[in-house]
Amino acid sequence: MRHPTQASHRQALLEHAHVIQHQRAPRGEAYLHTLVRLAWFHVEQAQTAEARFFAEEALVLLADLPELPANAADPFSVLGKAAMRHGRLAAAEHYFQAAYQLAQDQGQTETVAHCLTDLGVLALNQDRYAFAQQTLRSALAALPPEPTPRRSRGRAITGLGHAAFGLGDLITATEQFHRAKIYFEEHGLTEGRFYLGVLNNLGIVARNSGEWDEAEDYFSRVLKRATQSFGPESRLVVLSLLNLSMVEKERGALAQAVVYLERALSLEEHRNQHRTVTILNSLARIAMDQRRYDQAEVYLNRASKGLEGGSPASINRVMITNSMARLAAARGDHQRAKDLLEQSLEVVISHFPDGKWTEETLLFLSQVCAKLGLELEASAYLERSALHLEGQIDRVSRLPQTRGNFMVKMQHTHRTLVAVAFDLGQPEQAFDLLERFRTVGMCRLLAKRAAEQDQTASKADPTVVQLNRRYEATRQWAVDHPEYAEQTRRRQIRLQAAKKARRLAQAKGEVDVAKPFVPRLEDVQAELAPGTLLLSYCVLEDATLLFLVRRDRFDALRLPVGRSELQQHMQALQNLLDEVEPNRIGADHEARLRAVSRRVFQDLIAPARTWVQAADRLVFLPDTPLGRLTWGLLVGPLADSGPEDYLIAWKPITTSGSAAVYGFLKRRPKGGTGRVAAFGDPVYHQSTAAASPTWSAWLRAQRLGGEDLQRLPFSAAEVGAVGERFGDQARLFLRERATEDACKALRGDWRVIHLACHGVLDPRFPFDSALIFSTDPAVVATGEENGILRAWEVMEEMRFRSDLAVLSACQSGLGRDGAGEGLQGLAGAFHIAGARAVLAAHWRISDASTHLLMQRFYHYLGRVEGTAEALRRAQLDLRHGKKRGWQSWLGLSEDTAHPYHWAAFQLVGPWD
Repeated sequence: MRHPTQASHRQALLEHAHVIQHQRAPRGEAYLHTLVRLAWFHVEQAQTAEARFFAEEALVLLADLPELPANAADPFSVLGKAAMRHGRLAAAEHYFQAAYQLAQDQGQTETVAHCLTDLGVLALNQDRYAFAQQTLRSALAALPPEPTPRRSRGRAITGLGHAAFGLGDLITATEQFHRAKIYFEEHGLTEGRFYLGVLNNLGIVARNSGEWDEAEDYFSRVLKRATQSFGPESRLVVLSLLNLSMVEKERGALAQAVVYLERALSLEEHRNQHRTVTILNSLARIAMDQRRYDQAEVYLNRASKGLEGGSPASINRVMITNSMARLAAARGDHQRAKDLLEQSLEVVISHFPDGKWTEETLLFLSQVCAKLGLELEASAYLERSALHLEGQIDRVSRLPQTRGNFMVKMQHTHRTLVAVAFDLGQPEQAFDLLERFRTVGMCRLLAKRAAEQDQTASKADPTVVQLNRRYEATRQWAVDHPEYAEQTRRRQIRLQAAKKARRLAQAKGEVDVAKPFVPRLEDVQAELAPGTLLLSYCVLEDATLLFLVRRDRFDALRLPVGRSELQQHMQALQNLLDEVEPNRIGADHEARLRAVSRRVFQDLIAPARTWVQAADRLVFLPDTPLGRLTWGLLVGPLADSGPEDYLIAWKPITTSGSAAVYGFLKRRPKGGTGRVAAFGDPVYHQSTAAASPTWSAWLRAQRLGGEDLQRLPFSAAEVGAVGERFGDQARLFLRERATEDACKALRGDWRVIHLACHGVLDPRFPFDSALIFSTDPAVVATGEENGILRAWEVMEEMRFRSDLAVLSACQSGLGRDGAGEGLQGLAGAFHIAGARAVLAAHWRISDASTHLLMQRFYHYLGRVEGTAEALRRAQLDLRHGKKRGWQSWLGLSEDTAHPYHWAAFQLVGPWD
């Protein structure tokens, strides 16, 4: 462990060596070497002025040497790092490029790798994430085999994590940061700043995933270790304080956030100009959020003073100028705000055209111009901002979870674009903008699968399938062997890397899919069937925009309910449904449920009541936080003085992530061969701890409430109902035949695929959500799979065409809200695999009443107009089940009239 006293001792020794070398051989290489060592030491200590002094002295000496020494590039690298620390990114790039060229000319392979790493890290600071990835991969490839471990390799790996994070790929970012962490640990490099930096990065990923406690734990660990190892005033201490302030700000604890920021400011104000400006800007933003405008102005003036004499084209200057513009706008001086933003725009377009500041500046300019009544300018800035956002999305990985994570980060920008267009009196453009950035990743995947199926009867790549199985086996093995957690993590990372390498190797042979068609309003209207009403929501902080679309009409409304209030309603509904036990539903439970549902109906449906009343069917396109809402559960009258009832009693309902996805799925051909596959009553071992402790522990982690999976006897009756309805066309898989292997073997065309089994929701990693087929060891041993069919396996390994996939399993219709990508989970996975429509559940369901619902659903399917109408009638049958005598037949202690029994299932995709 290197303590501050040891660092001071090292500095004294180096400066003493400098004096000696200057006296003996002032023009020699030994003196140059000492200058470079001193420069590097001061860079490590964040003492940039001293580092620049020694590096510039080294350059003067270098010019007089007859031959260039091996470390000739080092002074340029030091100057580049010093410039980067001060936010002078253009100067830093100049120095790093000079170092790179010099090292390349000298054939210094390892130095070339270090220079590439510097350039990659610089690109991260410029928000050029794709370029950073490319450069850092080149740096890793250029590093020679290591006789001794070097921090530079870990630094490059860490940089790749930052690049993935910037592109919104939190999974890859986590993998790369863990890879760097393992590298440092394996090579005994855990006492340095780079290792603590990796822990800090893992905290940042946790923070952006909404895991506040985990993030706080990482940052607190770094703060404690940095204080012990490097002193209470070290750079890592400041960084930890800044990150803790962000956690508190996102929790809404602004006072505690200010405490952390003020402490960081006291350490940095006279030491690091770049970070001081950043801290002052954060304090100013919080003061503006608290409407303490005079205090915000004080912070910004201090920051501006710190920028005096610096580059007019720095990121810091853009940041402070934009904050001053926000302050001016908050005070009502929109003309000054416009002038300041135009100054920023000139800088960012010239120097940082692909960065986040371009998007922020353009978007804010469109808002300010709208306030000034400059509609043409506002529209122009709005379109430029939309194009910039579109370019950022195009550079993100096409993996659905990656793109979803990125859209979560960008959702504020997206909604602001829509709101500005609406405020400009351009509702049609607002709707087009809403669609333009919704489900971009899902549309690409659907287009790719369609192209694959047009070219060939697509099969999953066997190499990827095998890697998936090895990854799953590793994951399960880890639960049995917790003492080997780090080794397991390494193996998982290697398998993920192998899978990605396989995909890259196949890239040239893959179907080339152009950017999918994004429909405009008139295109959406042309595809709607007569009588269909599409209701598209955009939830803002203080209001909700509702777009009403019919084949021949369009309107847009501003609803006076914002995000926070809707989140409270959604949570209240979820809490009420989670507390239900099938045979113990309280007498007042439905009344409490109806009270919340009635309020949501008044907020979201009542303002469009005449439109809803005139429609034959409803298609809902929800926005965060409405993705988990079961729309048929809402309660209200369709006429001002009419009777009150559940919405499903009035109209058939379906949902979709966007109009683009809805249209894409609706264009998929129906019919196929008419074949039907139905799975049910899987064989579960009654002591999962004895049979398979690996996957039972995972099930416990998903809060199933116990180790044992109980048999689902009524699911066999579900499958029987499918057999009765479709006769010889039905293939039935019961008990030992209801296996994951058999499900994955489904290929070709199917009318319906029905899966009745246990379901498990993984809310943090939604593509790990799963359907549980037979898991009895004797059954599993006959195949290659473990019985747990995860969403990512469905997407990667299953290929079929079906009119409908019925996921008759608990919470199969839920997932994580990926903002513009909709709910990510099992339902979307089956769409990607080939299902035209998916019927799935929004809460934990009853085996008995679900069997009855499915029996009635298949009774109506094909006999009434559309799948949505068949579901509606089946749900109404259960609602009135007591009249039909079903209560005693099913052995229920109460009848099926409560919405718990009939309202869980919702159709996703086309209504027909």
